[in-house]
Amino acid sequence: MGINLQVGLLYEVKRYHYHVAGYTVGEIEILCFDQNSYGAQGTVTQTGEKLSLGKTFTSEKEVLDEITVILEKKLIEDPFVQHSENLFKLQKIGASQNELQEYYDKTFYSKGLNPPSRPFSNK
Repeated sequence: MGINLQVGLLYEVKRYHYHVAGYTVGEIEILCFDQNSYGAQGTVTQTGEKLSLGKTFTSEKEVLDEITVILEKKLIEDPFVQHSENLFKLQKIGASQNELQEYYDKTFYSKGLNPPSRPFSNK
């Protein structure tokens, strides 16, 4: 039946992309081990910062929820995400197209946040 390595580990990886305003701002990997054991790791796309839970969970949903919370805490610091959130809130309260364009021009364009360049990570 083949070689049974004592130090080997075989697991499935499921990948998720976290999008804001049509752009991937984070990536998540769910690691599916044997016997209902799941781990997770992620990356903040713009900065390359790596995230990890450092423990395993018994359900895929639970581990996905946990790593998503950690990723969102990092993303909320991102000016592109902040301005996208503000733009969404303006849309939600019924701002006119002119008001939306004015906000967009004053934030995204003037701060260089217009994708895909997005030079906001101090790189």
